[in-house]
Amino acid sequence: MERLLSKGTRGKFFKAGARISLPVYLGAEVQDYLAARAKARGIEIG
Repeated sequence: MERLLSKGTRGKFFKAGARISLPVYLGAEVQDYLAARAKARGIEIG
C-alpha cells in the first residue's frame, strides 16, 4: 500500500517546548510499592 505524502503539511502537529510523556507499565508489585510511598507522602496518583 502506497501513501501519498505530496499534500502533507510539515510541522502541522509540532509544538515548540512540548513535553512528551511516554507510557510506562509497571509490575503490580512495583506499582503497589510506589502507590504506598506516594500515599505516605500525601501525594495522589492517577
